[in-house]
Amino acid sequence: MNEILTQGKSIYIQISEMIENDILRDILCEEERVPSTNELAKLYAINPATAAKGINILVEAGIVYKKRGIGMFVAKGAKEVIQKKRKDAFYQDYIASMLAEAQSLGITKQELVQMIVKKAFHMANMMHIPVLGLVENFSYLKCPDCGKKIALFGESNIDEVAAKEGTRVLGKLPLDPAYAKAADAGAFYEMENPYLDAAVDALKTI
Repeated sequence: MNEILTQGKSIYIQISEMIENDILRDILCEEERVPSTNELAKLYAINPATAAKGINILVEAGIVYKKRGIGMFVAKGAKEVIQKKRKDAFYQDYIASMLAEAQSLGITKQELVQMIVKKAFHMANMMHIPVLGLVENFSYLKCPDCGKKIALFGESNIDEVAAKEGTRVLGKLPLDPAYAKAADAGAFYEMENPYLDAAVDALKTI
């Protein structure tokens, strides 16, 4: 923990977030001891009670737990708990507000996607990262009974976006719970995915 405390947020919250960051970065792993309140107080020149308040936030969230007479330790599954908490916060703080603002401005979902793709494409170019092409996620829903493609989010314009940016479309992924589950489990690459054949071929050329 070598981060610097700031004035923009309560100190005890910063302490809890610093420990969370160390867990996310695998600096602190499951069943490893967390710095004590006295160690934190000495390191950051703060009141031990303030440090304890930050630790208690993690205890209540099931991220750390106490071993009697030894200290606080990282709980099993702590990293996953933090990731879920921060994903939820990210959605509420950024995605939800962005969608609300887009709606108030009359920006359609497809237009919003186009803006995001364009920004990402230009950022990659600025960093001299070659873009092989675009892959559209949640492109459509495939009816399990008849196989009909249903455009849940409106008709795709990914081909137009790719043409404007001078690149190509390498795949259009349908909305499939099996793919989402595999991605969340970090096993997406293990699945048979014919929708990405063009992307695989492009990667082989590197």
